[in-house]
Amino acid sequence: MCNPDIQYPPLVHVVGVGTPTFMSMIRHGPKSFKGWDCESGFKPDGDGRVPSIKTVLPDGVPYQLVLTKKEHPFLLNGPRVKGILENLILGEPIERMKDKIMKAAL
Repeated sequence: MCNPDIQYPPLVHVVGVGTPTFMSMIRHGPKSFKGWDCESGFKPDGDGRVPSIKTVLPDGVPYQLVLTKKEHPFLLNGPRVKGILENLILGEPIERMKDKIMKAAL
C-alpha cells in the first residue's frame, strides 16, 4: 500500500513480457516426473522467471513502466535501459526521460 506521507524517489518499473513463465505444478499431471508435472500447468506471460501479473506495484506509487521482451537475467542489460538507470543515478528528472523510456519499451 502506498504511503501518502512518503515522497517516493523516481521509479522505473522494468517488466519482461513475451515469454511463457512457469507458475504452478500439477500433482500427477499428464507429464509428471516423480509425481509432479512442471510442463502442463498455467504459464502466464512474463520474463521466463517472474510472471508479469506478479510485478504490480502498490496503488498510488508513482512510476514509469518499461516493457521489454528480454528474459529475466537480461532485463537490465539493454543499452536503453542502462541509459535510463544511469540518468536516474545521476539525478536527471524522470519527467525529462519520457522519450528515452518509451524508446526502451520493447
